[in-house]
Amino acid sequence: MSKQFTGVIHPAAEGWRLMNDDEMASLVDDIKANGLLDPIILTHDGELVDGRNRLQACEMAGVEPQFIHLDSDIDPYAIVNAKNERKNHSTGQQAMGRAIVALAQGKRKAGRWERGTHDNGGSANNAGWVHRMKEAGYILDISAKAQAMQPGNGITQENLDGFATLPERVRDGETSLDAAYKQAQQFESIATLAEEMHYRPVTEWLNQMSELGKTAVTRYAEVPEVEGPKRAKDIKRATECKKQFTEAANILNAYLKGTS
Repeated sequence: MSKQFTGVIHPAAEGWRLMNDDEMASLVDDIKANGLLDPIILTHDGELVDGRNRLQACEMAGVEPQFIHLDSDIDPYAIVNAKNERKNHSTGQQAMGRAIVALAQGKRKAGRWERGTHDNGGSANNAGWVHRMKEAGYILDISAKAQAMQPGNGITQENLDGFATLPERVRDGETSLDAAYKQAQQFESIATLAEEMHYRPVTEWLNQMSELGKTAVTRYAEVPEVEGPKRAKDIKRATECKKQFTEAANILNAYLKGTS
């Protein structure tokens, strides 16, 4: 038996924008006059797949929403893509919506789409669509990078938030796919420079350690032979050097362990 609406929005629905205030007001008026003509679609388990706008409009209009359930063997992602691509979205919005949905499905790994993900069903403009999907995928990658970064080295939290929300702004029609792609490229350059500045102290420290190691090997590889018993102060200094090199080795081991 299918479950009633659980209040959970299925990830597939997140790929498509919510209505603006004017669009929502128009939908509310229509539902008040005619009722809900297009039922809200739920998965077999009661998660909302399509109809976030209609559900909100029903609540605002004071109309009881109507639900239909998908059979358990129907792919909710395919339903969402099919319904939303018939709506008034630009090609860039459609590409980003498809990309967000495909990402939620786990179809993007190591900066690449799973084979066939960015295909457009063999249409005449498939090459152009593939290009759009590649741009959308790159923007999603940059968004994830911005979300993972900490502010500093010239990048503010406001900067990071702006780049992290690029996919949603394309989806919602606030910026074009091409403009967002250019911004994403700019961010990658900024992030690379910031990362270099962030790790510069580590690089300098490793260079110093490397020079100390080379000096120790080339200058002190052979302990000079001295006749007679070793002096106590030499033994003390050698013991201290051993301790320092052991501590340095422990620091390097801890550093390497932290990067594995």
